[in-house]
Amino acid sequence: MPDATYVFPAGFEELAEFSDWCISRDEDRIAKRLDTAFPETVAFYDAVLPHVARAMSYLSTRPVENCSVEDTNLVNLLKTMAEMANAVEIYHQGAIPDAGDLRLYTSSIDADLLGSDTHG
Repeated sequence: MPDATYVFPAGFEELAEFSDWCISRDEDRIAKRLDTAFPETVAFYDAVLPHVARAMSYLSTRPVENCSVEDTNLVNLLKTMAEMANAVEIYHQGAIPDAGDLRLYTSSIDADLLGSDTHG
């Protein structure tokens, strides 16, 4: 069930149903990718994909420093979308075949660039 405390920028309210996919940390996105049933991942991907270009266009007009809560939530949703895109488009499963457990890899991007998970 989505977390009702997550808010999104005006015009993106329909994405609130995916608030549990607003994940700021790389290792947490990887865990979501590996722990979520693949059909659910595909459903998330299919539902969010039509909004990506509009969201990226919107975010390109927003300040990076002192990012609003709403914008941070949208960024985190898109980061999760990027993580899931490889699973859906390339591997057709959450795990990467013959790569071992992704949780064992150390992320060089795990520093949270926009602050901690922000709800609103």
